[in-house]
Amino acid sequence: KKGLGEGHRTFLWIWTAKGGDGSDIEKGIEDTEGLRVEWLKVSERTKRWEEEVSLLKEEMRRVRAYLEHRACWWEQCASSEKVLTQQALAKGVRTHALRQARQQCQLREEFTRLWEH
Repeated sequence: KKGLGEGHRTFLWIWTAKGGDGSDIEKGIEDTEGLRVEWLKVSERTKRWEEEVSLLKEEMRRVRAYLEHRACWWEQCASSEKVLTQQALAKGVRTHALRQARQQCQLREEFTRLWEH
């Protein structure tokens, strides 16, 4: 939900000014130790947050790939005619496998919809 956690914190322009090393900030502002310390804290927090976002995006990509893989696996199970000789059992296994494949696809689509925003 919006507003929860530190990811929704809005920093003043002074903390997000271009320059990366604080040089732009220091030009127009009297240099104080407190200001430098605070800027370094915000800078490090921003770097950690960017890394977390990057890791989360990779995890989401992997979850979607896994769900797609499982859906294909279930579809293969549905079309497999291994040892099933009883027609009723074969129909039940096929129905179950196709239902599982559909559920995996639905999960992937729902996660994609949620995560794309």
